[in-house]
Amino acid sequence: MFETFLHQSEKELETSVGGGAVTVKINGQKEILEIKLSDEIVKEAAEDDKEMLEDLVLSAVSEAMRQARAC
Repeated sequence: MFETFLHQSEKELETSVGGGAVTVKINGQKEILEIKLSDEIVKEAAEDDKEMLEDLVLSAVSEAMRQARAC
């Protein structure tokens, strides 16, 4: 059982949304390891649309969790 637990924690899954604007990496334990934002989306959010960036981050995290459950 411990080996299965260890193996799952070593797995990593990366997904992106918005054409690569937001990328999320999680492990097999469904812990978020990293969130990356493209320079373009940060500039756009700073100038105009913070809510759009928030929606993209939420979408990327949700998609990563969905994919992790499917594995």
